[in-house]
Amino acid sequence: MKQNYAFFLVIAEEMNITRAASKLYISQQCLSTHLKKLENELGVQLLIRKPTQRLTPAGEAFAEYLRKAQRMENSIREELLEINNNVNGQLSIGIHASRARVLVPMLYENDSRIRKISNLNIVDGMTDDFDKMLRSGRIDAYLGMNPPVDTAVNVELLMREGISIGVSEHTLKTILPERAEYLLSHAKEGVEITDLMALPMIVNQSSSKLALSVDLGLERLGVNQRNMVRVNGNDMHIEMCMIGDCACYVPDMFVPYVKRINQLQPDESRKLRLIRLKDFIEPNRFCFVTNSNQFMFSALREFQSIIRDTFKNMFGGVS
Repeated sequence: MKQNYAFFLVIAEEMNITRAASKLYISQQCLSTHLKKLENELGVQLLIRKPTQRLTPAGEAFAEYLRKAQRMENSIREELLEINNNVNGQLSIGIHASRARVLVPMLYENDSRIRKISNLNIVDGMTDDFDKMLRSGRIDAYLGMNPPVDTAVNVELLMREGISIGVSEHTLKTILPERAEYLLSHAKEGVEITDLMALPMIVNQSSSKLALSVDLGLERLGVNQRNMVRVNGNDMHIEMCMIGDCACYVPDMFVPYVKRINQLQPDESRKLRLIRLKDFIEPNRFCFVTNSNQFMFSALREFQSIIRDTFKNMFGGVS
């Protein structure tokens, strides 16, 4: 950026030539000369000197243009440095372990671009943990449910995620013999959660965003469910429900995982059936989150594109 432009940005920041000159380690007279030359070059007045110093409308517009140009210049410089070094470094992405177990194989199976990203580091944790890591620069991005939204982060909605009850036909006929056929025949259109209250449930810890949504839904209806085990890990819940007589909540993202696990189960009665829940909880926002102040280097941009396309192809995108 030209020296006069850089000097003007400092003036616009300080809104005082004396303070700006001090910050630049030059004399006030020297800075005033640079400003006057810039105004003559552009043919407009940029700063009103008296009675108080303030930018003219042209000065405000020019300052904003220079800020954008400065950000672009910095991005280009970092991008060229990345290309020159011919390395992407480590790309650290926060994904809860159970979701990573579903998502990462899906990425490698369906999008060859992921294989070109070297040194991909998947970090385990919860959404609130990831948000702190992102803001402190310990991770480059994360995938999480209902993340905080403010100017410090860029949040891209990937899907509005509903839930189903996962339960085997064997379990339904054992615990709810009189209702089993009805529940199975209405699985796709959905049933009321109150129809399933007799089922012993495997659920996440209350610190989980999904568990919080479920607990609020149950509280709103004034009902209590039979919690057999509280342990984090939707993938674990699914596998346990194929072994024992229990049920679990299955977020939409885990439907492909259920289909894959069912293929390994030879006993049809033990395969997990998904029963949709009607009017129970609002769909949760599953999002890709980056730091708005961070340089989007090529590997991060590519990963975001891969994630976006995968969710669109596998789950239909955001309606």
